[in-house]
Amino acid sequence: MAVDGTEFTLVNNCNHSIWPAILANPGNSRPEQTGFELPSDTSRLLYVPNRWVGQIWARNRCYFNKSGFGSCTTGNCASGKIECDGAVGLSPMTLVEFNLGSGAHDSYNVNLIYGFNLPVIVVPLSGTGTCESAGCMTDLNLLCPLS
Repeated sequence: MAVDGTEFTLVNNCNHSIWPAILANPGNSRPEQTGFELPSDTSRLLYVPNRWVGQIWARNRCYFNKSGFGSCTTGNCASGKIECDGAVGLSPMTLVEFNLGSGAHDSYNVNLIYGFNLPVIVVPLSGTGTCESAGCMTDLNLLCPLS
């Protein structure tokens, strides 16, 4: 299937389900889905436009009813639904930020400003640049001095 945009493969290597959440920055189009369950040891494709700025994070220990309403222990969407629908995430959450096509180079980072809830790594798979993997596999707060 030909796609005009950028393809992300979201992979869950945890031994439990996670619920990825996707938030497009203002002025950017939303992906088709902004939240869903991703069972253990599975993957799912996500497509965004070539020029896209947004965030992805994983929610943990979520419970939703048949209408899609519920909550998560970490990374909960302020929408109170499985679909984040433009709502921000709530701390703690390991946040991945993307800035695609707004300059000479795409950029991405893993941000712990809202805390750490799950290990995350971004691995570029194609393109013409020399991009490196970025991630945080452990809660850095556990390594900080108590001051």
